Amino acid sequence: ITCEGCQVTVHQSCYGVHEIPDQAVGWLCRACEHTGGVVSEMPKCCLCPVLGGALKPTTVDGVWAHSTCCQWIPETTVLD
Repeated sequence: ITCEGCQVTVHQSCYGVHEIPDQAVGWLCRACEHTGGVVSEMPKCCLCPVLGGALKPTTVDGVWAHSTCCQWIPETTVLD
């Protein structure tokens, strides 16, 4: 599925989207939900220097990480 705000494309199951949203409504990734779709205010990954991408909030308030970083760094755990 593709975010209407930042155009990031994610796998539904990898990103934790349980139901495919109605195409008439569109879908926003977690970061765009947080920023209201303002790409210039997009949060940064706490695990790498890459900007943008499929970010999700961590259990620490205001700290975000890429879904991919969480999959490839063994010391991290993903909650959904």
